[in-house]
Amino acid sequence: MGLPAKSLADKDLRIDEQLAAMLEPWGLNADDFHGREYETRAAIQKAKRALSGERGYQITDLSDDQLTDAYHYNIFPNVTISYAGCEYVSMQRMRPHPTDPTKCFYDNFTYGAAGSEGDADLENLGGKEWLHEGSQREFFTYGERLMNRRIADQDLSIVTGQQLGLKSRAYTGVNLSGQEDRVQRFHDVIDNYLND
Repeated sequence: MGLPAKSLADKDLRIDEQLAAMLEPWGLNADDFHGREYETRAAIQKAKRALSGERGYQITDLSDDQLTDAYHYNIFPNVTISYAGCEYVSMQRMRPHPTDPTKCFYDNFTYGAAGSEGDADLENLGGKEWLHEGSQREFFTYGERLMNRRIADQDLSIVTGQQLGLKSRAYTGVNLSGQEDRVQRFHDVIDNYLND
């Protein structure tokens, strides 16, 4: 995160709104990176190192990559924790439906660090309301509305189509790409766990 995709290197690069929103809270102007788009990530890291202390962030134990890149951890069997930078952390938990194996409950929690209201692209994380202490949890059925979290909403829309495909009579199995081998490993671990 924090820089354009390498696959766009031969294109007419422009810093989009999402990347600009990562730069501006740290005192960086997107216009200053015209022609230097691939320098944005390092600049964000440097700015966070310089400004984090006065903003109350404790980042001395984090690597530069951890200040900008999305880190995603899976906790067996059904929890994932993600963070990108020092501003927030999110936790997702998938729970089985008690009577219908084709349905599940999806819990999505996002926690912002104190002071992060001005430091993150909060509109793409669901707005600032999730940062306020004591805010109410919301429950709704997928499809009634969006969570207003760009990546999570995209993931859920893909899962809906995948579920339809899994129910198809034409479905005979899955072909995984190299990096998706971990998906098969995950299911192997679940199978072993359930069989013990």
